Amino acid sequence: RNQSPYERKLLACLRQFGSELLNVKVEDVELEMLVNHILVNGESVNERANEFIIDYLEKHEEKTSLRQQIALFKAAFRQIGIELGQHVLNAINQLESLVWQPKKLVRQNELRKQKK
Repeated sequence: RNQSPYERKLLACLRQFGSELLNVKVEDVELEMLVNHILVNGESVNERANEFIIDYLEKHEEKTSLRQQIALFKAAFRQIGIELGQHVLNAINQLESLVWQPKKLVRQNELRKQKK
C-alpha cells in the first residue's frame, strides 16, 4: 500500500534514530531489525531515545522546523513503543512555551504586517 507523506516522515525519523542506535547507515536501517532490537533491549532503547532527542535539540536549536521535527520523533517513537522520559518531555514542554510559541507569534505578526 502507498504510504502517506506523514507516514514517510515517521519512517524517516525511525531510520534516523535506528541509524544511531544500531550504528549503521540510515539507508541500511530495516524497520523489522529496529523493532526486534527494541523488543530485546526495551529499557536501554528508551534511554538512548532520551539522549537522541536531547542531542537533536542541542544540535538543531536554530532550526525553524525543530518544533515539528520533535513532534514527528515523539509520534514515531510512540508507534513502536519507545517511551521518552519525563525529564525530556518536560524540556520539550518548556521549549514549547518559552521559545517555540513566542517565535511562532512573532512570525505570525510579521506576516500580518506584510499583508497590510
